[in-house]
Amino acid sequence: MSRVAWMALWLAACAGPPAAAPDPGAWLDGKADGATDFDPDFVMSDEFYTDPSYASLEEIQAFLEATPWHRRCWLADYVIDGRPASEAIVAASFEHGLNPLMLLGRVQVESSLVSAATLPPGRDGEFAFGCHKVTAEHPNGLDPSVASFAAQLDCGTRTLRTLYDKVLDGSSVVRPGHSFRTDDDTTVVPANEATAALYSYTPNACPGNCLVWMAARKFDQHLRNVVRPSLEPGPPPS
Repeated sequence: MSRVAWMALWLAACAGPPAAAPDPGAWLDGKADGATDFDPDFVMSDEFYTDPSYASLEEIQAFLEATPWHRRCWLADYVIDGRPASEAIVAASFEHGLNPLMLLGRVQVESSLVSAATLPPGRDGEFAFGCHKVTAEHPNGLDPSVASFAAQLDCGTRTLRTLYDKVLDGSSVVRPGHSFRTDDDTTVVPANEATAALYSYTPNACPGNCLVWMAARKFDQHLRNVVRPSLEPGPPPS
């Protein structure tokens, strides 16, 4: 099975029952424009990566209540330090100048927690952003002090912003216009700062950043085609 086919199955595995209406994310299983469009040199635009106002608080909450998998995500009802998870995510987006929808895509790629309706008992969204902390007691990076969703949101957003800023100031090893070899043996020449930052976070073309690209597209299509229309005011009463 090809890498692209495997990735399509990986994301589609979380899918719920098919909806009666056309699925705006149907391209994931090859029914529309297909994952073969992935360009490893351009994962997403800088504008998409860095726009904290790309999706409003209302839109992020509505997205979590009705995900592309036709079910409610557990984050729709999750509270972080006394406020809804959607509010915490949007606040972190503005604090660090990042797109909140991009952050949700990152969570899905790292931990599949956006497609999850519930969490196993006793869990708190462990390592949602794949953000680890290596210590003497936890050389594998799975330090429980950074395991919770709140800690991961803080660590993940700070890391994604720091990596982008390092690309901007020229201190990043991965830079636009310069070739490097990924850990899956792919030669990549990042076309922009966002792509370079994403490879700094995950130095892998496929499945790594191909999944990031796929999740971003799926989530953006769902936001545009389902979430935003659902929030538009209905016709006035007759």
